[in-house]
Amino acid sequence: MAALIQLRHIEKYFEHGPTRTYVLRRVNLDVNEGEFISIMGPSGAGKSTLLHMLGMHDSAWTGEYYLMDHPIQLSYALAGSPVWPYRGPLSTSGVENTRSGDWRAARPSFRIEIGNDGWSWPTGAPIADAQELTAKGLRGVALQKAIFERTAREIRFGTLTEQLPDPANRIVPDDTKRDALGLPRPRIAYRLDDYTRAGLAEARRIHEDAFVRIKATEIHHNPDSGFQGAGHVLGTTRMGSDARTSVVDANLRAHDHRNLFLVGSGVFPTGGAANPTLTIAALALRAVDAIRQSVTTG
Repeated sequence: MAALIQLRHIEKYFEHGPTRTYVLRRVNLDVNEGEFISIMGPSGAGKSTLLHMLGMHDSAWTGEYYLMDHPIQLSYALAGSPVWPYRGPLSTSGVENTRSGDWRAARPSFRIEIGNDGWSWPTGAPIADAQELTAKGLRGVALQKAIFERTAREIRFGTLTEQLPDPANRIVPDDTKRDALGLPRPRIAYRLDDYTRAGLAEARRIHEDAFVRIKATEIHHNPDSGFQGAGHVLGTTRMGSDARTSVVDANLRAHDHRNLFLVGSGVFPTGGAANPTLTIAALALRAVDAIRQSVTTG
């Protein structure tokens, strides 16, 4: 039997300076008529990208597809004394007591990540440092000493803010623009509201205060227009009991396609302020019985 859908050597990646990050790599897939397909993986594994390629985002679906992330206030500086980054995991500490309070009526919850990766995120250091210092004429021992002294003091804060669901933020099929396979390309609408911007502004204030306390120099704060995404793509296939305002039910089964389960952060009705992995795992475990039953009974 010939496959209804065939994917061969599918790859997709994003470039960040000298780094290439693959969302999908060397994907080969055959889908035969009547087959049950389940696509699972951790946050950022490329599930939504693959679904778009398979054409599963049906333009006949109704409802609001709220797109969310954890918009990040990125700030970085040179500490007054060495902090020795670039060793161990990307982050070893953070500030967690900024998640709840009466102020949530005016600005969002957020958590502050203290980076252990120096300036690699905002500038591409330490490679960018070496390039800059080399351009200034440093070579040999002098270059090595300058790189060591600079990178030892590089510190970075990344504050992940909670973004409220906004019906204006969405991903829908664009029937006017199609890819090489004839499938609709995604049309993405995304913005930051004033509530989220208030959180970014408060994060900058806290970052600045911390930098002053450690006698930092060369202080940088990304403006709102330069906010960073956490890569925690949330929403667009939100969970709910009403097919008119949601995509999946409480068991992550699509309202319109009873043999389709969407297991991932796309089902989140709201986003919170922290990494979604544990919640994704909990929801996936809850969906197991429904998936098993659908495979067994059809």
